[in-house]
Amino acid sequence: MLTFQQANTENLKKYGHELFSILWNNMNPMDPLPMDPETVFSNWLPSHLKMLEKEEHEMILFFDAEEKPAGYFSYILKNDIFFLNDIQTQPDCQGKGWVYRPLMKFLLPQLPAHLRFTEAYVGKYNPRSSAILERFGMKAIGETPNGRSWIYRGEFSALLDWVNQK
Repeated sequence: MLTFQQANTENLKKYGHELFSILWNNMNPMDPLPMDPETVFSNWLPSHLKMLEKEEHEMILFFDAEEKPAGYFSYILKNDIFFLNDIQTQPDCQGKGWVYRPLMKFLLPQLPAHLRFTEAYVGKYNPRSSAILERFGMKAIGETPNGRSWIYRGEFSALLDWVNQK
């Protein structure tokens, strides 16, 4: 089982290397970067700390039963859109039902009531994430300008329905 915690500058600095390592291990095999991980991390951490300064950008950290970082979820609230920015989870926590529904149950009471839509970008090389967004009631509606990712969109109410399923 996972526990969730709102990210802030202090805990992101504390757990940054471990969280980045989860991202690197998840993404690099699918979409290899031509740089070493430390170079990428030296950009990743400052950019995420800067994002946390913005009111509309939030991040939730998750921890395993031993209180070790197990992943993170970042999102953006813009007007009536809940934008699912990035979610990364330790492989041993994936596919067990420990992440998405519990995360959303933790998060939804904190979100504003006026949200109407959910959106996300998913790399075309990542069919597993596409399938998850489709479970949330989202559909691919186009692609990003660089052509590397699908743009997904759905009704926020469909996400609520999925969260509340038994």
